[in-house]
Amino acid sequence: MAISLQKGQKVNLKKTQSAGLGEILVNLNWNARPVKKGLFSAFKSGGGIDLDLGCLYELKDGSKGAVQALGNAFGSLNYPPYIALDGDDRTGAAAAGVPLYRWLAGEQRKLRMPDLTATVIAGGAFSFSGLAFEDYILVLSGFEQFSDELEALVAIRRQLERDVRAKYGDFLEDGGAIAAPIASDGEAFEFMLEAARKAGFEANAALGLDVASSQMYSPEDDLYRFGKLPPQNREQLLETYLGLCREYPLRLIEDGFHEDDFEGFGMLKAAAPGIQVVGDDLFATNLARIRRGIQHDSANTLLLKMNQAGTITEAMDAGRFAQENGYDV
Repeated sequence: MAISLQKGQKVNLKKTQSAGLGEILVNLNWNARPVKKGLFSAFKSGGGIDLDLGCLYELKDGSKGAVQALGNAFGSLNYPPYIALDGDDRTGAAAAGVPLYRWLAGEQRKLRMPDLTATVIAGGAFSFSGLAFEDYILVLSGFEQFSDELEALVAIRRQLERDVRAKYGDFLEDGGAIAAPIASDGEAFEFMLEAARKAGFEANAALGLDVASSQMYSPEDDLYRFGKLPPQNREQLLETYLGLCREYPLRLIEDGFHEDDFEGFGMLKAAAPGIQVVGDDLFATNLARIRRGIQHDSANTLLLKMNQAGTITEAMDAGRFAQENGYDV
């Protein structure tokens, strides 16, 4: 439900049992008068936009207050006053009466809460750990509130650190991920699953890999060299992934082959139909490369990055095109 208010207006947000209302979005609009010209016009009263826009409230128990950006009085949806400032946006979304993310999505698009994926153990070419692959990812799902999912991630990450520290002592971190000298991919996965179990989120946790295989590929002999693993060709590397999928709840593999091996990505997708085969370096949020991937049936998931596309418009076009062709984004 959305409500639009002009300055000075009041609204009763009382919920009734029959109303079936959840979160209520209230858009606070204001009218900007023409800005006066002159050297000191910015300091004269009555001109420009009122920047201290806020919401005055009165609760059922008689308590009163304000929700506004000044003084960091942003409010809360979970605690009194049960009102929160979503944002103060002047990019064009405010004129439509919706937050920026809703404006970008468009009125007809159904929104859903994203699930968290987070690198919790680091490996690969630039890590101190010695593990073969770049990112060992925790994939969460099954939560109704994003805040609950975030709390679960924090709890699992803390438990994981305690468990790894108990075996390996102090260790370095790599971008917030654990970079301990873990013996193998299997041990890394076992640590992650055990931490999820101890934290009480075993049913919500699965595993993922960002292989970043372009960094480990040698075009001279068409082989991949990952840490302690023996050199592997494309078919051997594919079998390595399938073996991990059979042994662990592996749900996501990103950049499993080098960035121009559309055929290799297609082989992985065909051999592991339940896996999210993610293209990051493969697609680079580029429409032409996404079209090529679709033609080769190379993947089923696009990692969308604004900085790769260069503009928000190009990135949104790439994401929508991927979704229209059955991709997860």
